[in-house]
Amino acid sequence: MPDTPVRRAPTADLLALLIAHDPADAAEAAARTEMLAFVRSASDPFDRRALPGHVTGSAIIADGAGTAFLLVRHRKLGRWLQPGGHAQADDSSIFATATREAREETGLTVLETPYGEGALHLDVHEIPARNGEPVHRHFDVRFLLTASRMRPRHAVDEVSDAAWFTAPELERMELDHSLRRALVRARLVLQSVVAREEN
Repeated sequence: MPDTPVRRAPTADLLALLIAHDPADAAEAAARTEMLAFVRSASDPFDRRALPGHVTGSAIIADGAGTAFLLVRHRKLGRWLQPGGHAQADDSSIFATATREAREETGLTVLETPYGEGALHLDVHEIPARNGEPVHRHFDVRFLLTASRMRPRHAVDEVSDAAWFTAPELERMELDHSLRRALVRARLVLQSVVAREEN
């Protein structure tokens, strides 16, 4: 079933989430500014057919201590990425999009939300033209989820593999700079959560 525009995810809720988010650095602050301008001007910011782009949701999945992260290998791009994708009509929010995509692309069913439903990281990136789709932009809202380090399974066509990687392993991989920044932020958040629980 093809993706369709979200009709029940309120744009006002998305704007409130973006406004509440505290960017970690100048690059993320610029992404937030661009994303806010886009969402305020778009008739349907979730519509994947609209240009110059659309809002997507993705998940940074870690074990509870932040010592390992779960990534998926994108079949067409041939790269390790965080799970995520386009909103669908029955997604109630962009957070719902991210958690649904995480479950579909990794096979994990039990996902915790130590950061709540607030955004962990924001990124705007260009998607190259392919399969009749023109070049466009993804306004990606990333959320932090945790899970036990169960063996993942990849059950969707766009994912060729899914695996857990420790911090040293991630350092040796060729990852997108924005994904690296999101992983660093996730690690810091989880360290603070663990520290609070120990006190």
